[in-house]
Amino acid sequence: MHQPSKHSPATGQVEEFSPYPSTMTREQMRAAIVIERNDLYNRCQPCGPRALRNRLSAGGVRNVPSPSTITRILAAEGLVRFGHNAAMED
Repeated sequence: MHQPSKHSPATGQVEEFSPYPSTMTREQMRAAIVIERNDLYNRCQPCGPRALRNRLSAGGVRNVPSPSTITRILAAEGLVRFGHNAAMED
């Protein structure tokens, strides 16, 4: 999630803008995880469950799932390969 910045005239500081609400439904959270994973992957950045959790949290999203739950979501979407040689199969 590339977060554009905006200038706050009230505080005079630059504030980060998040495209996501602070709380989301289960379906919205799943979609956000997939969107963020694909964005990170396409930019050749770490896109594992901890990176996704940190990115969503930094964007102001509350109640982000645990890394293990994020892994299950990614696996259900077909975005994870398990096994120690998975990275070498491409």
